Amino acid sequence: MSNSDLFVLASLHEGFGVVYLEAMYCKLPVIAADEGGQVDLLEEGLSGHLVKIGDVNQMSSALDSILSNTEKARKMGEYNVGHVNNFSISRLAAKYEEQFEALCNVNR
Repeated sequence: MSNSDLFVLASLHEGFGVVYLEAMYCKLPVIAADEGGQVDLLEEGLSGHLVKIGDVNQMSSALDSILSNTEKARKMGEYNVGHVNNFSISRLAAKYEEQFEALCNVNR
Protein backbone atom coordinates (compact mmCIF):
# COMPACT_ATOMS: atom_id res chain seq x y z
CA MET A 1 0.00 0.00 0.00
CA SER A 2 2.82 2.39 0.76
CA ASN A 3 3.62 2.61 -2.97
CA SER A 4 0.05 3.55 -3.91
CA ASP A 5 -1.50 6.93 -4.60
CA LEU A 6 -4.89 6.12 -3.07
CA PHE A 7 -6.96 3.25 -1.76
CA VAL A 8 -10.28 2.25 -3.32
CA LEU A 9 -12.54 -0.48 -2.03
CA ALA A 10 -15.91 -0.48 -3.73
CA SER A 11 -17.36 -3.50 -1.97
CA LEU A 12 -21.07 -3.66 -1.23
CA HIS A 13 -20.56 -4.14 2.51
CA GLU A 14 -17.81 -4.07 5.12
CA GLY A 15 -18.60 -4.79 8.76
CA PHE A 16 -15.73 -2.73 10.12
CA GLY A 17 -13.08 -2.64 7.44
CA VAL A 18 -9.67 -2.89 9.07
CA VAL A 19 -8.19 -2.55 5.59
CA TYR A 20 -9.37 1.08 5.54
CA LEU A 21 -7.39 1.76 8.72
CA GLU A 22 -4.36 0.09 7.17
CA ALA A 23 -4.66 2.34 4.11
CA MET A 24 -5.11 5.42 6.30
CA TYR A 25 -2.00 4.46 8.29
CA CYS A 26 -0.10 4.40 4.98
CA LYS A 27 -1.16 8.03 4.37
CA LEU A 28 -3.53 7.16 1.56
CA PRO A 29 -6.73 8.99 0.69
CA VAL A 30 -9.58 6.48 0.65
CA ILE A 31 -12.56 6.03 -1.64
CA ALA A 32 -15.27 3.71 -0.36
CA ALA A 33 -18.99 3.00 -0.50
CA ASP A 34 -21.18 5.16 1.70
CA GLU A 35 -22.68 2.14 3.51
CA GLY A 36 -21.12 -0.20 6.05
CA GLY A 37 -18.64 0.15 8.88
CA GLN A 38 -16.36 2.43 6.89
CA VAL A 39 -18.75 5.36 7.33
CA ASP A 40 -17.70 5.36 11.00
CA LEU A 41 -14.03 5.63 10.01
CA LEU A 42 -14.00 7.89 6.99
CA GLU A 43 -14.90 11.55 6.78
CA GLU A 44 -16.11 12.83 3.43
CA GLY A 45 -13.69 15.34 1.98
CA LEU A 46 -11.16 14.94 4.80
CA SER A 47 -10.06 11.32 4.60
CA GLY A 48 -11.25 10.71 1.05
CA HIS A 49 -14.65 10.21 -0.51
CA LEU A 50 -17.70 8.10 0.25
CA VAL A 51 -19.67 7.20 -2.86
CA LYS A 52 -23.13 5.80 -3.33
CA ILE A 53 -23.09 2.09 -4.17
CA GLY A 54 -23.50 1.60 -7.91
CA ASP A 55 -23.03 5.28 -8.81
CA VAL A 56 -20.37 5.03 -11.50
CA ASN A 57 -20.35 8.79 -12.15
CA GLN A 58 -19.78 9.60 -8.48
CA MET A 59 -16.99 7.01 -8.29
CA SER A 60 -15.37 8.47 -11.39
CA SER A 61 -15.60 12.00 -9.97
CA ALA A 62 -14.12 10.88 -6.66
CA LEU A 63 -11.20 9.20 -8.41
CA ASP A 64 -10.61 12.22 -10.63
CA SER A 65 -10.76 14.68 -7.74
CA ILE A 66 -7.95 12.89 -5.92
CA LEU A 67 -5.80 11.78 -8.85
CA SER A 68 -5.87 15.20 -10.49
CA ASN A 69 -4.92 17.10 -7.33
CA THR A 70 -1.75 15.83 -5.66
CA GLU A 71 -1.92 18.50 -2.94
CA LYS A 72 -5.45 17.42 -2.00
CA ALA A 73 -4.33 13.78 -1.93
CA ARG A 74 -1.35 14.68 0.26
CA LYS A 75 -3.55 16.58 2.74
CA MET A 76 -6.02 13.70 2.93
CA GLY A 77 -3.18 11.27 3.55
CA GLU A 78 -1.73 13.44 6.30
CA TYR A 79 -5.15 13.75 7.89
CA ASN A 80 -5.63 9.99 7.74
CA VAL A 81 -2.36 9.08 9.42
CA GLY A 82 -3.41 11.19 12.42
CA HIS A 83 -7.07 10.22 12.35
CA VAL A 84 -6.32 6.49 12.34
CA ASN A 85 -5.07 6.79 15.93
CA ASN A 86 -8.67 7.36 17.03
CA PHE A 87 -9.30 3.70 16.22
CA SER A 88 -6.43 2.06 18.10
CA ILE A 89 -7.34 -0.91 20.26
CA SER A 90 -6.47 0.96 23.46
CA ARG A 91 -8.56 4.00 22.52
CA LEU A 92 -11.56 1.88 21.46
CA ALA A 93 -11.31 -0.20 24.64
CA ALA A 94 -11.29 2.97 26.73
CA LYS A 95 -14.41 4.22 24.93
CA TYR A 96 -16.19 0.91 25.58
CA GLU A 97 -15.19 1.10 29.23
CA GLU A 98 -16.59 4.64 29.49
CA GLN A 99 -19.87 3.49 27.98
CA PHE A 100 -20.14 0.50 30.30
CA GLU A 101 -19.41 2.68 33.34
CA ALA A 102 -22.06 5.17 32.25
CA LEU A 103 -24.62 2.39 31.79
CA CYS A 104 -23.81 0.92 35.21
CA ASN A 105 -24.29 4.32 36.86
CA VAL A 106 -27.64 5.10 35.19
CA ASN A 107 -29.80 3.35 37.79
CA ARG A 108 -27.76 4.19 40.87
